[in-house]
Amino acid sequence: MKQYSHLLDENFIRSNFHKIFLLFFLLITPLFINNALAQKSLLSISFSNIKIADEYYWFEDNIINSEIGYNYNIYNHLRIGGYTGIGIYEEWYGLKSDNSIELTYNFKHPISLHYGVNINIFILPLFFKTNIPRFDFYLSGKMGFISLLTSPGENLIPQRGNYFDYSVMLGSTIYLSKKIGLNTEIGYKNFEYHKGFNALYGLRFRF
Repeated sequence: MKQYSHLLDENFIRSNFHKIFLLFFLLITPLFINNALAQKSLLSISFSNIKIADEYYWFEDNIINSEIGYNYNIYNHLRIGGYTGIGIYEEWYGLKSDNSIELTYNFKHPISLHYGVNINIFILPLFFKTNIPRFDFYLSGKMGFISLLTSPGENLIPQRGNYFDYSVMLGSTIYLSKKIGLNTEIGYKNFEYHKGFNALYGLRFRF
């Protein structure tokens, strides 16, 4: 498995994650203030259940993840931004011999850190000159990293490390008011322990 050893220290990851989180929101705060009336900003809060698997140990589990993202309007149909999130999962110990595989629950629930950049391409403005205020339909692309903070050691599943992550999703938002909507995304996600379908749901706020 491809890992980035210089990011494996838990204290290093935690401290840098908080710095990224703080810097991100320090950068977007002026955008909220300057564009409150123009509604050029989107803030999303979402939840997902990411299936993870290790073929070597025939292992399957889930990462329960919560995420917050921000997008800024560049054009009428294009918004760019970033995201950060935190997840929780189970830690297992695996032992494989010639004739059997033994998996033992390690009674720990490490966290995972999710962060990166994203882009949203809104479909409806490409075909309609007038806005449809209560509905959005868009294509979303994300690229970043997932840091799994499994305990150090051999034969622990999933293995501790910082893994490249990307996804391509179709999303839709139904707005209950001018500023608050229900959001869903479905599509394809790829990182070391997951390659396939993924879905998330949550709330989206326009500013």
